[in-house]
Amino acid sequence: MLRKYLLILVSWLGLSAAQATPLPQIQTVPDAPQAFGFKTQWLAVKTTSPQAVLALLPLHNIQPANWQSGLNAVAQADYRSDTQPVFITPAVNGWVFVVCSMSIPALDTDSGWQQLNAFTAPLLKQFGEVQYFGSYRVTNYVAWAKAEKGQWIRRFAWTDGQITELYGQQTDAEKMLKLPDIRSNEDLADERLFEQWLASFDEETPHKLAGFWGIDPEKLPKMGLLPSTGWLADVKIKP
Repeated sequence: MLRKYLLILVSWLGLSAAQATPLPQIQTVPDAPQAFGFKTQWLAVKTTSPQAVLALLPLHNIQPANWQSGLNAVAQADYRSDTQPVFITPAVNGWVFVVCSMSIPALDTDSGWQQLNAFTAPLLKQFGEVQYFGSYRVTNYVAWAKAEKGQWIRRFAWTDGQITELYGQQTDAEKMLKLPDIRSNEDLADERLFEQWLASFDEETPHKLAGFWGIDPEKLPKMGLLPSTGWLADVKIKP
């Protein structure tokens, strides 16, 4: 659904394939970690081995890329293409991030969960602890999911005015953010609860949860980390 909305937007703007923005030149000189997370999806994998993450994901055309050029390539991805870029970061305090616009299946359709589960299954088996986040203001999409010991314990997604994924009990972090404990779309028929929910979240909510569960990627530039280099790769998008 995210890609569908973006394709509609591209069409509305009158852009053609010939007008696609060329991807930025890829740089490999190590640079300081940069913030990300808005209009983005990302995985946080509990590991110190980005090489193992690279080996377990269905990636093509893997090449070194520093933070700025890797994240720029993700931000400038052509939504019309069936091949989407993904940036895999070096390890940051015991976490490796997998960052993209469209490469990771979103929790915004009936099949989104099955696709995300299949995409992350090798990571869950190898590392046990994996988190997923998404934030797209265009479709009012916010999503988060948390796996421990190889099993998903919580998944939640809100897209275009409705819940599109819901599993597990609300986590302590969600409670600390005072998010209403919504159990179904039927709960939102209660006008008071609906208004409470709308007032409780925004596009920064996934970042805040990421901070409680591990690392908020918006805080990366302020963590005093050394310059480093990650990897840029392609993922084939399934129709």
